[in-house]
Amino acid sequence: MISGFRVRGGEVAPFRFIHRTPFSRIPPNGLKPRNYDDAVLLQRGPVNLSYALDVWLSGRKVMLLEWDHDGSPDLASFAKGDWDAQLIDVVDPGAA
Repeated sequence: MISGFRVRGGEVAPFRFIHRTPFSRIPPNGLKPRNYDDAVLLQRGPVNLSYALDVWLSGRKVMLLEWDHDGSPDLASFAKGDWDAQLIDVVDPGAA
């Protein structure tokens, strides 16, 4: 459970993974509109797909991959950096 929301996840230091399914509630993003234009953008913002995988490194989200029932992926966010090589080292130490 993360911040009161039931999600599946795991941790392989220093990474944390969160897997969302259609049966998971999505936590609110915490954004508060500063003006009318911001409010409209928040209302018409991107729709979350049914499934998602969040990848966090040291408290910072570095990737969000979403997909729907048909399996088509959407890389919703990706932070540049050397974290991807670090992840490969953690998952498959002999790959590098």
